[in-house]
Order: sequence, then C-alpha cells, then structure tokens
Amino acid sequence: MRLLLVEDNEPLAEAIQLGLSALGHVVDVVHSAEHALLEVDESTFDAILLDVNLPNMSGFQCLERLRQSNNPTSVIILTARDTTLDKVKGLNLGADDYVVKPFELDELDARLRAISRRSSGFQDNVFQFGAFRMNIQTHEVWFDSAPVILSNKEFSVLHILIEAQGRIVSNGTLEAKLYTWDNDIASNSVQVYISHLRKKLGKDCIKTHIGIGYQLNQKSSAS
Repeated sequence: MRLLLVEDNEPLAEAIQLGLSALGHVVDVVHSAEHALLEVDESTFDAILLDVNLPNMSGFQCLERLRQSNNPTSVIILTARDTTLDKVKGLNLGADDYVVKPFELDELDARLRAISRRSSGFQDNVFQFGAFRMNIQTHEVWFDSAPVILSNKEFSVLHILIEAQGRIVSNGTLEAKLYTWDNDIASNSVQVYISHLRKKLGKDCIKTHIGIGYQLNQKSSAS
C-alpha cells in the first residue's frame, strides 16, 4: 500500500517507515498536518497514518479538514491518547481506525490489510481474479493453482492489478503506488516489473494498452 505517515517525532517516524517498508508498503513521511494536507492534494495514497499531537494543527483538525474537503482516503489515527472520548472523537471525525502507541508493527500491518480488503471488496486476506490468487498477509501467490515466487515489487504490481479486477491501470498510477517521493524512478521501471511477471505467469497474463496502461487477462493461463 502507498501510505502517508504524519508524525512529528522524527526517530519514531523513521522507525515506522523502515518497519512498514520491510513489510512491503511504500511510505512517505511528513512531520506536520499542514504538510500532510498539501501532499494529499498532490498525490494519491491508500491510507494516511495520522498522529494526533502535531505542532500548530492537531491530527484531529487535519482529519476534519480532510473530510470537509471530501477527501476519501482511509485514515488510521496513531496516538498515545487511549481514552474512549478521544477514540470516539477520532472516529466521529471520519477516521477508519485508531491505534494506540506503543503498538506492534504487525498489528498496524493487520489493520492496513483490513482497510485494503474493505476498499477492494474482498472478505478475507485472499484476493482473486481469474486464475490469479494472492494472500496479502503471507505474500503467497498462485497462478492456475501453482505457487509463484515474486519479489516485493512484483507482488505489489500484481496486487494493484488484481485490486483493479480487470480494469486498466495506468503507468502513472502504478508508479505512484510503487515509489516514494525520494525514489529515483527509471523511465521503464514499471515495464521491467511487468516483464518479470510475464516471465513467471505467462506472456499473455497482462495486456498492454499502448499509451494507456496495463490490464490483467482473466482468461490467461500459464505457458
């Protein structure tokens, strides 16, 4: 998932970023609510991890601004405040979940998977489209019932395409979900991962729509 972490404690932000990146997420970090609001206007994120105790503008105020502008991005509140009143306030303002510090990364990852399931319309951690099947918790992938070993980036590309359920996904959308602002992105980086997937899943598994994007072929089979 492409995530925006809003956390003013820089060592903690770095630790969360590293931990979630190791679990396969793409994490951009800002240290203020004002910066977060600017970035969500410029980029698309699957979820925002939002601290409450931020300088100048609180996480609650940031969340309220997001929802007032009709921004639908999923938001998980991250905070040391554990009172029922604070939890209710966050949820009433439009948060999708609420995680109390300190927390385990595995718990946060599980809550992110729950958001991914809800937004994609799946009931569990197994996402499926045609002959393609993946478990977003264990990172296992099957094609025509045979297990396939993928790198983290290959898994992420296939995850995005399966979520699209046969719709065309643009090259720009794939790049935006695969890389942070700081990554030096090669002009053909997405094409390279698409090529790797075709070698592992069959040359007809992904259709290229020139100048538009990529689409999973529901009727494809391994070759």
